[in-house]
This record gives sequence, structure tokens and C-alpha cells, in this order.
Amino acid sequence: MSLVEQGLSNGEISLHGLFDGEFTRTAASGSLSSIAQWVCRGGWPSSLTRSLEDALYLPGQYLEAVAEDNAPRSGKAPAMTRRVIASLARNNTKAATITTLSRDMCGDDVTSESSPARSTTQSYIDMLQREFIIEELPCWDGPVKSRNRLRVKPKRYFVDPSLAVSALGINPRRLLGEGQIFGDMFENLVIRDLLVYTSAWIGVDNPHVYFYRDDKGLEADAIIELADGRWSAIEIKLGENGVPDGVRSLMKVRDKIMANPYSQQQEPSFLMVVVGNGAFAYRTEEGVYVAPITTLGA
Repeated sequence: MSLVEQGLSNGEISLHGLFDGEFTRTAASGSLSSIAQWVCRGGWPSSLTRSLEDALYLPGQYLEAVAEDNAPRSGKAPAMTRRVIASLARNNTKAATITTLSRDMCGDDVTSESSPARSTTQSYIDMLQREFIIEELPCWDGPVKSRNRLRVKPKRYFVDPSLAVSALGINPRRLLGEGQIFGDMFENLVIRDLLVYTSAWIGVDNPHVYFYRDDKGLEADAIIELADGRWSAIEIKLGENGVPDGVRSLMKVRDKIMANPYSQQQEPSFLMVVVGNGAFAYRTEEGVYVAPITTLGA
């Protein structure tokens, strides 16, 4: 369930509306402490009526059920399933290669003999996708026929960030003290909601969500592209102090795409930085929207 479905976002900033130029400055609620709880609690319907302490057990129970019950039915070992899940959690939000994940599972004992075969790791990842534990976000490039859309490895996210933090054994209090991990898990939370909101659109828009990365390291955390060619770029920053960097990155992405003579791409419908904490959704002098996650909706 998204934050809107849980009653934690007012949904006043409509992603669909932004494509039509609709935006209203609106107040936001929430804090980093509450976001840490939302990440760890997750969007599970059965957790809504439970205390935070009880709700924190659910993601771990789900992962254990997948490892012990579901994985063997697919011919997979529970222990190896747990290792792959833990490695994916450590590399959450990253475009990690299969080789990287295989080596990561070995810890300090990284040798060709200790690492599982790439085909083995891939088969477990495929199984976890079928079990709706993880999902892949493909890379986007302006030209529809660009080979970069297939060349760059996809990013992997957990279908709910609570699964990732559970796999790492992290609770809300510890998450608040782990800045890098917190930022990654917040990104997972935002991607989850973007996928939910865009999947709710009805009609011919047929939105797809991607990420963007070029060979120079220029990135956008999310690209939403519609069937008619309209697109938007989104950066995700946990704290509002990251907004200036997010704005600069988005403008560079826009400028590069528009400067590509082969892209035949129209100007982006909007650029936006999604933040964790912030009092208002607003528009910067550069024309970039800044929206706290608690204001977003379909």
C-alpha cells in the first residue's frame, strides 16, 4: 500500500496532474522519525491496525516464509535464498551486476571457488521476482530505439522497503542513525509509491517508470514516460538540504537529453525533487517542483 492508501500522504500533488501543468503549493506533514517508521513498518494491509512493535515482525515473517516454504517449491535452497535476499538488501537501489551480487554473498572470502555461479545467482533473483520480493527498474534514454535502454543494468528494488530493512536487521531507531542506508531505503519507498500511483492511471497514457544514467555518471532516480512521448525526471532526496543538488542534476539531465539531435524528445513536462522532510510543496526559481513524499498522489 502507498502512503496515500495508508492515509499518510494528503495526495494533493497529483503526478498525473503535473503532466497537465496542475500544481498547487500545499503544506506537508511528517518528520524523518516518522518516515523511518513508515519504511520499517511497510505498506502491508495487515500491519495497519497493529502497534509498531508488532508490525515490525511482519516483513521478516514474510521473507522467512518465502525462504522456507516457497523457495523449495521452485527447487531453491532456503539458506541460499536468505543469502541472496541479504545481498540484494545491501545493494538495494543499485544497478549491481550479477557478478557483484555473487561476490557480495561471500563477504571477505571472495574467490572464484566461494562465489556462486552467475547463473545460480540469476536463477534465485528470478525466483524472488516471481515471489514479488523484488522488482527491476530499467534504464531510460531519450531515443526510443537507443541501445542504452537495454545496455545499462536495471536497478533492483524491494517491492516494499520494509523487506530490505528486515533483511538487514535494522529498526527505525538504527535507521535514523544510518544516513546512507536511510537514504537508500527512502528512495525505495518513493519508487514503490511512484509505481503504485502510475499503475492507477486509466486510459491511453500507459506510463512506464525508469531510471536514467549516462556514461559520465549523470543520473535521475526516476523517469516517468507516457505513451505519447511526454516525460518527467525525478530526483529523490531524504533531506531538504539535498534539494540544490537534485535541482542541478535534473537540469543537467534535461539539457543533455534536449541537446541530443537523435532523441527527437520534447521538453520534459516537469522536473521534481521528492524529499522526506519539508513543510511545503513548492516550485523553485528554476521551475523545478519540490514535493515532500507526504503530498504526492496519483
